[in-house]
Amino acid sequence: MLQKIAIKMLGDFSVVADGRCVVDATAKLTKPWQLFCYLALNREHVTPSSVLLQELWGGEELADPANVLKNTVYALRRELAGPVKPAESPILFRAGGYCLNGHIKWSVDTERFEQLCEKAERCTGGSEAKMAAWRKAEGAFRGELLPQLAGEVWVMRAARGFTRRYLASARALCACLAGENDYGELLDVASRASVTDPLDEDIALWTFRALDALHMQRAIVIAYNKTARYFEEEMGRPLCAEIGSIYAAAAEAVNKTEQDFAAIRDELSDALRSQRSDRGAFYCNYEVFKRMYAIVARTAQRARQVVALMLITVQGPDGGRAPEGEALAEAMDDLKLAIAGTLRKSDTFTKYSRSQYALLLPMESADDMAVVERRLSAAYESARTQAAAFLEFRGTVLEELYG
Repeated sequence: MLQKIAIKMLGDFSVVADGRCVVDATAKLTKPWQLFCYLALNREHVTPSSVLLQELWGGEELADPANVLKNTVYALRRELAGPVKPAESPILFRAGGYCLNGHIKWSVDTERFEQLCEKAERCTGGSEAKMAAWRKAEGAFRGELLPQLAGEVWVMRAARGFTRRYLASARALCACLAGENDYGELLDVASRASVTDPLDEDIALWTFRALDALHMQRAIVIAYNKTARYFEEEMGRPLCAEIGSIYAAAAEAVNKTEQDFAAIRDELSDALRSQRSDRGAFYCNYEVFKRMYAIVARTAQRARQVVALMLITVQGPDGGRAPEGEALAEAMDDLKLAIAGTLRKSDTFTKYSRSQYALLLPMESADDMAVVERRLSAAYESARTQAAAFLEFRGTVLEELYG
């Protein structure tokens, strides 16, 4: 029987059993692992089978729900521990439901985070002891709960509680750091927290106080332009008076033209950083895709290239109907990964329908479309998780639209 299992769910997901990495952050969270996460988040009690079916398959029609759950548990047990006796399995069946085996030593990062928050809240020591306690609590939050499953209702429900505790710990630590005049660390803590909730005005105030204490006038102007606009758009009101005063004082020290250049440069840098993680082709929504065509076409004209439009459709065997529900979603995810990882950074693609991607491809000649099709087919086959999902390729040269 396994002796110790360590689970990480904040920021990314991983499971280490007796020193062996069973699953890491690169793995796709299939239904067995989603079930495992749910049980880990509710480790203190047995979760009835009916609750698991509702939470994990609530929107799906299952021909045999009990058997689906049983097979999912079976797959999870094998991935975690291989063939073991039922009593030694990490996942136990008890009183009409499932739970984690209490005889195994579990280490769960969400539980440690909550324990550190509670310890900091109870701390009765001096300012240094309180600051140390809050520093540990704030540092234990490594990011959003299960970001791969951020759209699942049960994850969103649990994530709200962890996010609230994290923001409370960040505010408390900021107050401690301000009391010690440690504005460098204060700025780091407040900046991290503002990524989690950019509309938390207390965190925004700590950020501007730190920038002001560090005499970072240009940074104040850039941050204010972005934050104030976001507050107006989302909250329908301006930032608090103290932040406005800090900005006004900083703006007097920064030339107006320099302010405009700094704001534009910062926004362009943000846009570039958001794309740096993309390995290949540029992905965008369809409205942006249509506008990108005009840019791609002009560039292709100057380079004496052609622009090809390729439409890739996910369909069933022998050209039949595409799979439905989760099977189609997974096939489209596989195809998106294949496109992003195979095409060049100069290529653009978008989701055209629930089962189609459209691609804009500048190339030397129309003959290159066959090369692209072969590469994408091979990449999709290596990434494919749905045996019944196949691809149909159609392409045409768009030169008549800009020639």
